[in-house]
Amino acid sequence: MKILFSTPRISIINADEVHPYHFAQRLGRDSIAVLPYRYNRSRGGAVEVLVRKQAMPQFPGSPLQLSPITGSLDNPDLNKQDIAIVELWEEAGYKADRSTMISIGSYIVGTQTDEVCYCFAVNLTNSEQYTAPGDGTHYESLASNEWVSFGDAKRNARYSGLICCLSFLELRLG
Repeated sequence: MKILFSTPRISIINADEVHPYHFAQRLGRDSIAVLPYRYNRSRGGAVEVLVRKQAMPQFPGSPLQLSPITGSLDNPDLNKQDIAIVELWEEAGYKADRSTMISIGSYIVGTQTDEVCYCFAVNLTNSEQYTAPGDGTHYESLASNEWVSFGDAKRNARYSGLICCLSFLELRLG
Protein backbone atom coordinates (compact mmCIF):
# COMPACT_ATOMS: atom_id res chain seq x y z
CA MET A 1 0.00 0.00 0.00
CA LYS A 2 1.15 3.49 -0.87
CA ILE A 3 -0.28 6.82 0.28
CA LEU A 4 -0.80 8.99 -2.81
CA PHE A 5 -2.26 12.05 -1.09
CA SER A 6 -2.90 12.93 2.51
CA THR A 7 -4.38 15.70 4.65
CA PRO A 8 -5.09 15.67 8.39
CA ARG A 9 -8.66 14.41 7.62
CA ILE A 10 -8.29 12.05 4.60
CA SER A 11 -5.76 9.98 2.64
CA ILE A 12 -5.95 8.52 -0.86
CA ILE A 13 -4.24 5.14 -0.94
CA ASN A 14 -3.06 2.89 -3.78
CA ALA A 15 -3.80 -0.53 -2.32
CA ASP A 16 -2.13 -2.72 -4.94
CA GLU A 17 0.82 -1.76 -7.16
CA VAL A 18 0.25 -4.67 -9.59
CA HIS A 19 -3.46 -3.94 -10.08
CA PRO A 20 -3.85 -0.27 -9.10
CA TYR A 21 -6.80 0.18 -6.82
CA HIS A 22 -7.32 3.47 -5.00
CA PHE A 23 -9.47 4.11 -1.98
CA ALA A 24 -10.12 6.90 0.51
CA GLN A 25 -9.36 6.55 4.18
CA ARG A 26 -10.80 9.17 6.57
CA LEU A 27 -9.35 10.22 9.88
CA GLY A 28 -11.13 8.08 12.42
CA ARG A 29 -12.03 5.84 9.46
CA ASP A 30 -15.31 4.44 10.66
CA SER A 31 -18.56 6.17 11.56
CA ILE A 32 -21.84 5.75 13.39
CA ALA A 33 -25.44 6.38 12.37
CA VAL A 34 -28.31 6.78 14.84
CA LEU A 35 -31.95 6.35 13.87
CA PRO A 36 -34.23 7.56 16.67
CA TYR A 37 -37.78 6.24 16.57
CA ARG A 38 -40.99 6.60 18.55
CA TYR A 39 -44.48 5.19 18.69
CA ASN A 40 -47.05 7.89 17.89
CA ARG A 41 -50.08 7.22 20.08
CA SER A 42 -52.25 9.71 18.17
CA ARG A 43 -51.64 7.66 15.01
CA GLY A 44 -52.53 4.30 16.55
CA GLY A 45 -49.01 3.57 17.73
CA ALA A 46 -47.46 3.97 14.26
CA VAL A 47 -43.67 4.10 14.18
CA GLU A 48 -42.06 7.43 13.31
CA VAL A 49 -38.36 8.06 12.78
CA LEU A 50 -36.36 11.23 13.34
CA VAL A 51 -34.47 12.10 10.16
CA ARG A 52 -31.95 14.84 9.44
CA LYS A 53 -32.61 17.04 6.45
CA GLN A 54 -29.16 18.07 5.32
CA ALA A 55 -27.25 19.45 2.40
CA MET A 56 -25.07 17.12 0.39
CA PRO A 57 -21.93 19.19 -0.32
CA GLN A 58 -21.06 17.09 -3.36
CA PHE A 59 -24.34 18.23 -4.99
CA PRO A 60 -24.51 22.03 -4.53
CA GLY A 61 -28.01 23.43 -4.90
CA SER A 62 -29.68 20.02 -4.60
CA PRO A 63 -32.64 19.59 -2.24
CA LEU A 64 -31.91 18.63 1.34
CA GLN A 65 -31.53 14.87 1.75
CA LEU A 66 -32.94 12.68 4.51
CA SER A 67 -30.26 11.12 6.68
CA PRO A 68 -29.86 9.43 10.03
CA ILE A 69 -27.86 11.26 12.69
CA THR A 70 -24.21 10.55 11.90
CA GLY A 71 -20.75 11.01 13.33
CA SER A 72 -17.15 9.91 12.97
CA LEU A 73 -15.39 7.50 15.29
CA ASP A 74 -12.55 9.94 15.77
CA ASN A 75 -12.48 10.13 19.57
CA PRO A 76 -10.30 7.28 20.89
CA ASP A 77 -11.60 7.86 24.43
CA LEU A 78 -15.18 6.87 23.50
CA ASN A 79 -16.61 3.61 22.16
CA LYS A 80 -19.14 3.41 19.30
CA GLN A 81 -22.17 3.47 21.56
CA ASP A 82 -20.88 6.48 23.50
CA ILE A 83 -20.22 8.39 20.26
CA ALA A 84 -23.79 7.58 19.13
CA ILE A 85 -25.07 9.06 22.42
CA VAL A 86 -22.97 12.22 21.94
CA GLU A 87 -24.15 12.67 18.33
CA LEU A 88 -27.81 12.21 19.31
CA TRP A 89 -27.38 15.00 21.87
CA GLU A 90 -25.37 17.33 19.60
CA GLU A 91 -27.58 16.97 16.52
CA ALA A 92 -31.05 16.40 17.98
CA GLY A 93 -31.07 17.48 21.63
CA TYR A 94 -32.14 14.10 23.04
CA LYS A 95 -30.48 12.38 25.98
CA ALA A 96 -29.83 8.66 25.87
CA ASP A 97 -27.65 6.19 27.72
CA ARG A 98 -26.11 2.82 27.01
CA SER A 99 -29.23 0.98 28.17
CA THR A 100 -31.39 2.68 25.52
CA MET A 101 -28.95 2.86 22.58
CA ILE A 102 -29.37 -0.39 20.59
CA SER A 103 -26.86 -1.68 18.02
CA ILE A 104 -28.88 -2.68 14.93
CA GLY A 105 -26.21 -3.51 12.33
CA SER A 106 -23.32 -2.22 10.24
CA TYR A 107 -22.48 -1.79 6.58
CA ILE A 108 -19.48 -1.03 4.40
CA VAL A 109 -19.94 2.53 3.13
CA GLY A 110 -18.66 1.85 -0.40
CA THR A 111 -16.15 0.05 -2.55
CA GLN A 112 -13.83 3.06 -2.79
CA THR A 113 -13.39 3.47 0.95
CA ASP A 114 -12.51 1.25 3.89
CA GLU A 115 -15.11 2.91 6.12
CA VAL A 116 -17.62 0.86 8.10
CA CYS A 117 -20.72 2.56 9.52
CA TYR A 118 -22.13 1.13 12.77
CA CYS A 119 -25.87 1.71 13.11
CA PHE A 120 -27.82 2.32 16.30
CA ALA A 121 -31.48 2.89 17.13
CA VAL A 122 -33.01 4.49 20.18
CA ASN A 123 -36.66 4.56 21.24
CA LEU A 124 -37.56 8.16 22.14
CA THR A 125 -41.31 7.62 22.65
CA ASN A 126 -41.41 9.27 26.09
CA SER A 127 -38.27 11.38 25.83
CA GLU A 128 -38.00 15.12 26.27
CA GLN A 129 -36.22 17.13 23.60
CA TYR A 130 -33.82 19.91 24.53
CA THR A 131 -32.09 22.49 22.34
CA ALA A 132 -29.41 20.66 20.35
CA PRO A 133 -26.03 22.32 20.96
CA GLY A 134 -24.53 21.26 17.60
CA ASP A 135 -20.82 20.93 16.98
CA GLY A 136 -20.22 24.24 15.19
CA THR A 137 -19.67 22.85 11.69
CA HIS A 138 -21.10 24.70 8.68
CA TYR A 139 -23.04 21.76 7.20
CA GLU A 140 -24.52 20.83 10.55
CA SER A 141 -25.79 24.40 10.91
CA LEU A 142 -27.74 23.94 7.64
CA ALA A 143 -29.42 20.71 8.79
CA SER A 144 -32.74 20.30 10.56
CA ASN A 145 -34.59 17.38 12.12
CA GLU A 146 -38.09 16.13 11.37
CA TRP A 147 -40.24 13.28 12.67
CA VAL A 148 -41.71 11.37 9.71
CA SER A 149 -43.65 8.14 9.42
CA PHE A 150 -41.56 5.04 8.88
CA GLY A 151 -43.28 4.50 5.52
CA ASP A 152 -42.57 8.05 4.32
CA ALA A 153 -38.93 7.70 5.37
CA LYS A 154 -38.63 4.46 3.36
CA ARG A 155 -40.31 5.99 0.29
CA ASN A 156 -38.17 9.14 0.33
CA ALA A 157 -34.79 7.73 1.41
CA ARG A 158 -32.07 8.24 -1.21
CA TYR A 159 -29.01 8.25 1.05
CA SER A 160 -27.56 4.77 1.59
CA GLY A 161 -27.00 5.38 5.31
CA LEU A 162 -30.69 6.03 5.90
CA ILE A 163 -31.74 3.11 3.69
CA CYS A 164 -29.51 0.74 5.67
CA CYS A 165 -30.65 2.06 9.07
CA LEU A 166 -34.33 1.81 8.10
CA SER A 167 -33.80 -1.79 6.92
CA PHE A 168 -31.97 -2.73 10.12
CA LEU A 169 -34.64 -1.10 12.28
CA GLU A 170 -37.45 -2.79 10.36
CA LEU A 171 -35.84 -6.18 10.97
CA ARG A 172 -35.38 -5.33 14.65
CA LEU A 173 -38.96 -4.18 15.20
CA GLY A 174 -40.40 -7.05 13.17
